Amino acid sequence: MKTIFTFLFAIVLFSSQAQVLNTIKYDTTNSGLPDNSIWGMDITSGDVLWLNVFGQGVVSFNGTTWTQYNTSTVNFPGNYVDDVVVDNSNNVWVAAQGLVAKFNGVSWATMNTGNGLTDCLSKDASGNIWASDNGLSKYNGTAWSMIAASHPSGTSGPQEVVVDQNNNVWLTYIGETDVTMYSQTTSTWTHYDTSNVSLFSPQWWYTDIEVTHDNKIIVAGNGDSTLYFNGTTWGLLDQLSGQNMSVIKDVTVRNNVSWFGMCNGFGLGSYNGTAWKKYTTNPSYIPMMGIRFDSQGYLWMATLDGLYKVTTNTLDVNDPNSLNDVALLYPNPSDGIMILKFISANFQKAEALVFDVSGKQVYASGLEPAENELDLTHLPAGVYTLNMRTDNGSYFQKIVLH
Repeated sequence: MKTIFTFLFAIVLFSSQAQVLNTIKYDTTNSGLPDNSIWGMDITSGDVLWLNVFGQGVVSFNGTTWTQYNTSTVNFPGNYVDDVVVDNSNNVWVAAQGLVAKFNGVSWATMNTGNGLTDCLSKDASGNIWASDNGLSKYNGTAWSMIAASHPSGTSGPQEVVVDQNNNVWLTYIGETDVTMYSQTTSTWTHYDTSNVSLFSPQWWYTDIEVTHDNKIIVAGNGDSTLYFNGTTWGLLDQLSGQNMSVIKDVTVRNNVSWFGMCNGFGLGSYNGTAWKKYTTNPSYIPMMGIRFDSQGYLWMATLDGLYKVTTNTLDVNDPNSLNDVALLYPNPSDGIMILKFISANFQKAEALVFDVSGKQVYASGLEPAENELDLTHLPAGVYTLNMRTDNGSYFQKIVLH
């Protein structure tokens, strides 16, 4: 019986080999954490971690000293913090119980966005701070301005906000199945929901939204699948990566590699623009809520079970497996008829999938363990990617038809 596999973008490859990451754990028994439930984090250029600890305000950790800020601190807005962000000048911003406060390294100052309760904060490349509240507000370093008093479609208030590399502002909404983009260039809104994106489901609501180093928009929520937007089309992230990438809570970028922190035991993933990789952590179940690298290359993970530090600072991203490792594919370039011949066939099931440059699957065929003919004569001339999926791994080869 033919094995069904998820598709992969023609330019995106995935490696299924897992690197095991050992960790050091900080919790209430061996640190200054007042609680183990950490809901988010950010880091300064001087490697000071800022942790959003559930019901306990925020905690900073400079590698030696733990400092807690809560309602006992002058001008701190509340113990239940929704978000913490470090800006380009190393000021620390928190959204807590509907208010926004800024820490300049010495003292806190509470601010009024002028637009109601604030749930989430983000920063853009120009240093502006964005707040999702009843609508959307921006702080330019001097004053807050109201961009929208409410969700432009009239539904619930925003839940998450993120700014992409083109300075577009993206929003998800509380209990809603839609995503909105605000263009700072044109001051216009683009709304995505079930009416114009078939992958959106009325049974799902989207909570988390992130941006990769190559400007893919990642949207995760309570549904079975995480979505991505490449600037033109929407797709399923599981199909793009060839792996279960669910409950993504944070994305951080280092050296042009995007790292994905996932909750509910889905682990840690990475993507360098070509190859995807999943990692096994020790311990294996770490419910991640935030991830950041320090200047030495060590990865820190804010989790619902304390703070973890990966003990190696040489994390790598696997290269994709080449089809040439296990089979011969010829002629290439081809007029449309190609032979796929196995060098070794240590598998029970295999299938050949071909994708065009847009990521659309254009061919699929089950494979025998010896020699196979692939008839691609129905395809127009161009460059394609062959993805051979077996029960022992995935292998890839660029093919050219003329």
